Amino acid sequence: MNNILKIKSNKGNVPYTTPLKVKVMTVSPAEKYKKEGKDKSWTIMGLADVSSAVKAIVYDEEKLSSMKTGNSVMLRNYIYRDETIIITSATKMSLTGGIGEIPQHIKEDAMNVIPEEVTAPCRPLAEAKLLPVASFVSIKGKITKIDDVQQRNLQSGEQVPVRNIWIREKSVEGKITLWRNYTQLPLTVGSYVCVANVKTNNFRNETCFNSLSNTTITTEEAPADVEMLTVEGFTLQEVLLVCTDESGDIKDYLCARYLVEALFILDEEQDITTSMSNILPASVRAEIVPGTSEGSRINSLSLV
Repeated sequence: MNNILKIKSNKGNVPYTTPLKVKVMTVSPAEKYKKEGKDKSWTIMGLADVSSAVKAIVYDEEKLSSMKTGNSVMLRNYIYRDETIIITSATKMSLTGGIGEIPQHIKEDAMNVIPEEVTAPCRPLAEAKLLPVASFVSIKGKITKIDDVQQRNLQSGEQVPVRNIWIREKSVEGKITLWRNYTQLPLTVGSYVCVANVKTNNFRNETCFNSLSNTTITTEEAPADVEMLTVEGFTLQEVLLVCTDESGDIKDYLCARYLVEALFILDEEQDITTSMSNILPASVRAEIVPGTSEGSRINSLSLV
């Protein structure tokens, strides 16, 4: 009977016929891939016995029903390569017992063969677009456009669904191509999202981003931006300030009436219309929550 420690000391790359009894300590989600046009999968596991722990990769889906966490199995005709046990359709496997009491530190080693999911660092969209091609990054922004789902032909002959979306952070816009199941996510224009774990690409000299198998897209509350504005006009029905931003564009901003009154009523005997007419145009520092269909909203306001 073999044990894991013996196998590790042997650098051979041929199938082992001597049985090996191990306990399955941890199992990763299956990863899909294609081979010769057929759907395949591989699964990483952490195995242990009383001598040591080892990483295993299972390429035979039929064996997964028996190789569950906590089960003890006996393997024959397996390969040990690159510090990993390779289990294929040629590997013979049966449920077993009699593994013995596995020391705690070996159990922990087996649990650690599957690395924790690491989220790529989040960068401002402007910085992310300057990264080299094939960089991994997380980005945030407001969705400004969503294309229809289309089918794209891969070199393997496979047809997969793709969908392009655009997000904007401040004045910078970026395109993200969503692949496969990500095309079915219920995304809406105007939502502020965090798109974690995407890969940079270059298309027509423009940096864009591709979704990956571990990409996540979550909706968040849009952060407030601080801008220097010039208030040019106002309406009082819902207190809408008409402002010129730093680029010279005229925009409408919703603002709570009490913020406007606190800032612009300088004489208690004057009403808000008279006070604002006397002081406008006025330069202000505004904390802004990016837009809804009614316009962006000012959360705080001060004169400069």
